[in-house]
Amino acid sequence: MSARLASHLATLLKNKGINVDPEVDLRAHLVSHLGRRSWEESKMYPEDVSNSADKSSKTNEVLGVEILEAQNLEQQTVTNTVKGLAR
Repeated sequence: MSARLASHLATLLKNKGINVDPEVDLRAHLVSHLGRRSWEESKMYPEDVSNSADKSSKTNEVLGVEILEAQNLEQQTVTNTVKGLAR
């Protein structure tokens, strides 16, 4: 993910009525990647991943947000951006 792409995505989201900071967008993609990793592991190793059926039925963004929220991190801005990307 580059700053150029983050800027482009921030523009696309702004056109949808969602105002984001391109730097926050960069961080939001890290959350999406976290969810993607969880999703892939649930598909590849269902016997080793708790709730694998539930995880494999969700999007990367939803899984990433759930992981962050479970950690009680102060990531509200990033979380809102990810939710905007998931629309």
